[in-house]
Amino acid sequence: MSLTASGGMPGRTLGAALVVLVLCLASPCVAADAQNRGGNPEGIQKTRPGEITPDRLERWRQMTPEERERVRERYRRWKELPPEQQERILERRRRWRELPESERNYLRERREIYRNAWPEEKAVINKFFRRWRELPPERRQALKRKFVEWRVMPAAERDEQMMNWPFYRNLPPDDQRVIRRFLFSEPVPQPSPDRRNSPGNAPPAGPGSPGGTTRPPRE
Repeated sequence: MSLTASGGMPGRTLGAALVVLVLCLASPCVAADAQNRGGNPEGIQKTRPGEITPDRLERWRQMTPEERERVRERYRRWKELPPEQQERILERRRRWRELPESERNYLRERREIYRNAWPEEKAVINKFFRRWRELPPERRQALKRKFVEWRVMPAAERDEQMMNWPFYRNLPPDDQRVIRRFLFSEPVPQPSPDRRNSPGNAPPAGPGSPGGTTRPPRE
């Protein structure tokens, strides 16, 4: 499979792809655990877009006029979606809410790394995602278990085992580093808005340049 030249996606498509991508990386034991709990973890309220609950009513009362208008606009867009697309979105939301908090934190970090990646790095991650979707279900489940095991391994042992993964083994070394960072690294904190333009916080050089870094600033 060839590496695409651009890692960009339209905003709405990107958001949906990120949700699917991070859920794909969730531990395979999560779904079974949720099923054992009846699919509705304690404390999680089953609601649908547009449904009025006391919590939502209180949040609405505390919103500014601008925030309320944004909510109205999101609801208008939601109502325009085909029913099957609404159901897919609700299913992703349900799966997300069923995840343990530790797993959600890990997946939020993957999303942050993706959003802050260079276009070339996003292209590598997108290539991984496309390959993932082509795998048969049993192979995806086996890889999920491997990802969970690798997350707690020392880096040297993990890197050695990852070379048994054909997709990873056939990547160039730079692309392998992107995959390792995406799957196992912690996001680098971004500078606060008032510090981004200070002399000591100039944007880093791009990948491949002298003194370059693979940790780009937020786009």
